[in-house]
Amino acid sequence: MQVIPSSPTPNDGSCTTNQNTIRYSPTPDGSSYSISLCLGNTTGTLTPGPKCLTPGGIIDRDCSCGDDIVDSRDSQVYPTVKIGGQCWMAKNLNYGTLVTTLNQTDDNTIEKYCYNNYEINPAPDTVTCTNGQVCGGCDTNGGLYQWHEALQLPSSCTTAAPDCTALPADPCCNFATPIQGVCPTGWHIPSDAEQNVLDQYLTDTGQTCDAGRSTYDCNLAGDKLKEVGATHWTTATSTNTSGFTALGSGYRSTSGSFYGQGAGVVFWSSSVSGSSAWRRYLVATRSSVDRFASARGSGFSVRCLRD
Repeated sequence: MQVIPSSPTPNDGSCTTNQNTIRYSPTPDGSSYSISLCLGNTTGTLTPGPKCLTPGGIIDRDCSCGDDIVDSRDSQVYPTVKIGGQCWMAKNLNYGTLVTTLNQTDDNTIEKYCYNNYEINPAPDTVTCTNGQVCGGCDTNGGLYQWHEALQLPSSCTTAAPDCTALPADPCCNFATPIQGVCPTGWHIPSDAEQNVLDQYLTDTGQTCDAGRSTYDCNLAGDKLKEVGATHWTTATSTNTSGFTALGSGYRSTSGSFYGQGAGVVFWSSSVSGSSAWRRYLVATRSSVDRFASARGSGFSVRCLRD
């Protein structure tokens, strides 16, 4: 049995009560029906094809890099920026339900940590901020995710992480990429190789980011990624010429403690390294982009890359 929706209350726009009544007309065989109601205003015409959901409404075209996009899951807005041939979100992802458990779980709900468990930035007079910085909650700095949660893989991929060097066929090591994970539709968790493309693009002429090393210094690339000024960083040496606008969001350790707000930010990749996973690290006091493999139980930020 089909459920027929009731009329909007109060009436839409300038519709009268009589006009506002929903009418439906079933087909002769009863297999479908059409619904009619008064909208109270003129409607536009959309052409077939993808549409872009922006803060100002739906645009009759696909989103272009540089548009602010709206995550249809929770209506949060994300600026986007084209850097080289890639399109990145210019803000950390902040989707999910705040949890304070030691590990994020398999409960069909996307979970996130917030620095010091602040969903919303606390009032300045209620808490002492580290290093004199803004005490940013998830609303400013985005969520922090364990690696399995970021990729939407089973929690055992973190709590009992296999050695992917020894077991490359394990489902926690071998999965289809690109992988959407916690990102909105049309976006994905960047791989280590995709992050390296960004590093190489921003590296000064004559410098090399060696993707084969455990760490490396991409000369000045870090400064080009970080927000200008000392509002969210302990230093103000950055240039943000890329438009990536990384904030000093800090991170969560495997023990559940929070560190580094104002001093650093860490971004997950989807790529594994033994029982760890590759990530990028920006530090207030260094102009580099540092690459390390970290324990999958750490809580790091996510920057989504467009498919």
